[in-house]
Amino acid sequence: MKQLLLVALLSVSAPALAQAPLRPAPPELVQPGDAALMQRCEGLLSLDKTYALARHWIDAWNSNSTDRVMALYTPDFEFRAQGILTSPNISNPSGVLHGHADNRLRWFGKAGADKSSQQFRLIDAYTGVRSIAVHYVNRANQLVVEVMEYAPDCRIERSNAMYGLAPPPAPPPISAGK
Repeated sequence: MKQLLLVALLSVSAPALAQAPLRPAPPELVQPGDAALMQRCEGLLSLDKTYALARHWIDAWNSNSTDRVMALYTPDFEFRAQGILTSPNISNPSGVLHGHADNRLRWFGKAGADKSSQQFRLIDAYTGVRSIAVHYVNRANQLVVEVMEYAPDCRIERSNAMYGLAPPPAPPPISAGK
């Protein structure tokens, strides 16, 4: 069912996407028991494992720690994204980067500086065979679906980021209560 939702989401037109309400991110990014769920990534991943991996990934990026982010990936991982074509730090006409060195340079620059304090916002996660898709809002306020394929040790070995056509709508205001 989640896979059908992902296909439908990716095929929605930009005007309809701009009107769709976003699901709020979980109140806590790390849940008790997440570490136990992330020991092995084999076969069809359960929904609990999928959400644990998504929260772990979002939490690492929101930590602003270069080392914590890079620990999510195998040394020779492959990353595909449209931003690779035009990155000021490192670009590649194929849109594909391989390994820690090139991806660290693209994501964090020559100085290896950690990212700003802006946060990724998790919208949802979808399960697959040794893979998940994480739907989130990035630091540039863009909707992104990133499909991540996992090695058996639950580190990412391949990732493909796909960007939405429209900015996400603002989250609903928080009511003061009655």
